[in-house]
Formats: sequence, structure tokens, C-alpha cells
Amino acid sequence: MLMTADLRKTNPNVTVEDPLEYDRPEDSVLMISRRALCRVAYVAAETASRFEREGIEVDPMAWMLTPRELFDGASALDACVARTDFARAILLHGLSLGLDASPDAIDALGGEDDDDFDAEADSDLEGADDDDFLVGGGYADAPAFSALHRHEPRLFSATVDVDRGGSIRHGFHASMARSIGEFRGRVASIFGYEALQDAVCSEGINPSVRMVEGLVAPDLIETLVAAELGRVGRGVAVTAERVVELDA
Repeated sequence: MLMTADLRKTNPNVTVEDPLEYDRPEDSVLMISRRALCRVAYVAAETASRFEREGIEVDPMAWMLTPRELFDGASALDACVARTDFARAILLHGLSLGLDASPDAIDALGGEDDDDFDAEADSDLEGADDDDFLVGGGYADAPAFSALHRHEPRLFSATVDVDRGGSIRHGFHASMARSIGEFRGRVASIFGYEALQDAVCSEGINPSVRMVEGLVAPDLIETLVAAELGRVGRGVAVTAERVVELDA
């Protein structure tokens, strides 16, 4: 199997996080269900099994990490958390249809179109109970990263208000994300999972909230409001925090 350094050399456009290294603060945090994680594991196992069975001289991990037309330009590692792309990958390997294919062609073979898959995924998320998702750090009410990963980025904001352990902690974060689940994962990476349970996350920003007024400069609020109205991309982000230590 190719090591990550070799994979970067063979395809410099592929993003590879070395699994042998320790996690880093800048690493992406994904909030996904255990079911979604099982989809990725299943596709990886099926890929390796097929390549060995058919004598395909391609590293299975390289296939998992390389952008594919089948997944609208995403890699299997990122895309196959969604039921739609999971089904596409299984059909591709199960029917030995090459290493990539048009999603429309695969959907036609599967008998279900992409819209049906995505509509069902949206419906499942809206009606899900807290226990339906298994998320790291004990946080259990964040939506899974699913077929919604194709949605255009929107502005989300969060306020954190924690009063415990002899201190008051106020925090604010706003940034562009494709889903509330993706955004909550980002908030957790900034303030920690313990603070996340006291965070109020929502789409958009309300400048009149007292905590927002106290933590964020007016010019930054104007930038965020403009981003919300114009959907100007994913690069807009503001983070602020204030901790007040109380006398014992």
C-alpha cells in the first residue's frame, strides 16, 4: 500500500492527512453519524477486495482519496458518508464498471435517481432524534454530514455563554459552512466540546444580540451581514472570546 508521502508524489492534488501522525489543531473536524462512518469503511473494503480480485494495480487508498466525476469532483473518503454516493461506489465496484463513471449513468443502473436519495436524506435529518447520531466528545444532537455536503455555503453564527468553575466565558464565532453540522464541528474545534453544549448555533447573524455587540467590532458585523446577504464565499470568519475570572 502506498504511504502518504508516495501518494502525494503520484497525485499532488490529493489532500492526504498522515494517519500515523498525531491530530493537529488545524485538522478539519467532521460531525458524522456512525452509520455514515460505516458507509466509508464499507466502500474502502469493497474497493480493496475488488482491486485484489481483478488484479487492478491501483492502490485502494489512492482511489479513496482521489477526486472522482462519480462524486461530482469529491473523493470517496468525503463523499461516501452520503447514502447517494455510497450506493454509486458500491454499484461501480460491484459491476466492475472501471475506476470512475458519470453519476447519471450509475444512477440509471441503480433504479433510484439522485434527487430521491437526497430528499430522503434531508427528511431523515429533519426527523432524527438525538440518539440517532454518534458524535465525538459526547455531543449528540448535531446533524450528520450527509448528502447536504453539496449545498452552497451559508453564514452561520454561534454564541457561547458558560458560567461555571469560578469563571464566566463568553464566545462568538461566525463563518460560512455547508450545513449546521459542519459549522458545529468548527465551533467545537474552537471552543471545545464542553463549551458546545452551552452554545447557541443558528443560520445567519443577529447583530442586536447583546453578546454579539459586546464581542464583535461594528465593522466586522457589517462584513458578516454583507456575507450573509451576498453569500460571498467560505472565507469569511470571525471569532471572539472573553473570560472573566470571579473571586472565590
